[in-house]
Order: sequence, then C-alpha cells, then structure tokens
Amino acid sequence: DSVTSIGAAAFRKCTALTSLTIPENVAEIGDYAFEDCSKLESINIPNSVQNIYLFAFADCHQLQTVYIGENVSVIESGTFWGCNSLTSVVFAPNSNLHHIDNQTFFNCVNLTNIVLPAELKTIGYKAFNECLALSEIIIPPKVTGIYDSAFFNCPALTKLTLSDSLQTIRAGAFNKTNIDTLTIPSNVSSIGNKKST
Repeated sequence: DSVTSIGAAAFRKCTALTSLTIPENVAEIGDYAFEDCSKLESINIPNSVQNIYLFAFADCHQLQTVYIGENVSVIESGTFWGCNSLTSVVFAPNSNLHHIDNQTFFNCVNLTNIVLPAELKTIGYKAFNECLALSEIIIPPKVTGIYDSAFFNCPALTKLTLSDSLQTIRAGAFNKTNIDTLTIPSNVSSIGNKKST
C-alpha cells in the first residue's frame, strides 16, 4: 500500500498481463506505463489517481472496459490510443475531469458507451477521431471548446447535443459524422478556425 506512482513505461509490453489492480493510494500513472499490454481486458482506476500521463494504456488491444475514478482532472494525449476492443468508459459520479486531451480515444473503433462527466470543459484535438461505433454524444454543460477533428470520422454518430456554454468549435470537429439534427448554441462565437496551440 506504499506505492504512490506507477512510473513511465513500468509495465510496457507486458503481453501476458490480463488483470490489473491499481492500489488505492496511487496518485499518478506515468507515460506509456501499460502501453501494448495486449491481453489486458479491464481497468479500474481508483479515486486516488489524479494524473494519467501520455499513452498510458495505448494499444491495449483486448481492453474492453474502463472505470475512471473521481479525482482524475486531465486524461493526457493518447491515453487509450488504439484500444480497438474498448466498448465502454465509465466515469465516477463525482468526476472532476475537466479536459480530455489530444487523441485520447483515437481509433477506439468499438467504443459505443461513454457519458462525459459534468465538470468537463474542453475536448482536445482528435480526442475521439475514428471512434467508428460511437452513435451519440451529449456535450456536458460546462464545455466551452471542442478542438480540431475531435470527432472526425465517427460515421455512426447521428445524435449530438451541444452545451449552452460552448464558445468554440474548431476545424473538422464533426467532419465525416452522420449527425441528422443540430442546434448551434447562441454562445458559439467561433466555428472552424485554425488549429489551437
């Protein structure tokens, strides 16, 4: 119980790992910590975790379900990149997540179930790019920015509810979707501007 962090690439390419229990007092999961653990099927991230760093669970090709505890505030770039068996991501009811970073769920082609948490404020570049099975997204009420290509090439996406707080929709955010009805909130002041830095 004395472990407070899991270091960068600590379990990278542990291709026989099927089950993972993260201790309750772990506060951070480092870059590439579990990248390419190709047999890992589920992850439960406890409430103690505050930071999940770059590509921490990328290319875990048999990962199907993820639970993310309430104290994670940012999911960094590429965290679940290429987890092509992932179907469900569940956030704790009191999640403090405020930013989904660039390419977090890139190419999670079987992701169908994700309810974005209420405290979320921004959705990064290509965050859900090529989530081919994603059919509905409700943008939470505090979201002010959806960045470039965030939902690019999500062809099953037909239902989209935007937040009234939304101010910015960047270039290609919903390109190659099949949204059938759309209401642009009155606070939106910028649609399709150049990529943010």
